[in-house]
Amino acid sequence: MKNVIWIFFAVFVTTVSCKKDVSDPDSLEGVWEMRQMTGAQIPMSPADTQAGNGTTIRFYGQNFEMRAAGKVVLDGSYVILKASAEIDGISYSQRIVFNDIDQKIYLRLKGTELKLCYGTIAADGATVTYKKLKD
Repeated sequence: MKNVIWIFFAVFVTTVSCKKDVSDPDSLEGVWEMRQMTGAQIPMSPADTQAGNGTTIRFYGQNFEMRAAGKVVLDGSYVILKASAEIDGISYSQRIVFNDIDQKIYLRLKGTELKLCYGTIAADGATVTYKKLKD
């Protein structure tokens, strides 16, 4: 019986300590650089992008700033909502809303990887993967 309790405790501690709650803005805080885009690209073009490509999102507080080729293309505020979806084989549990625009953009944060999903690839959607840059 003692072994069962210890196994349960170990599983519980592992589950709780590994869970990331993206609704906490601190987990998104910082600069994220695009590393891959799946869907919505020109046929036969590479999906992966190189480090230093200038396509970034910076999250600070409840604000964001998107840059392409080093220039600001969109900025403002964001909010994170709970919403579940299974898109192109990836499970999402949250949406992000930029500047109160009601577009269904799902997000998934896992360590230093951030995925933003703009719909299923089969319906001209895209999934963009970002890597967190060191401060």
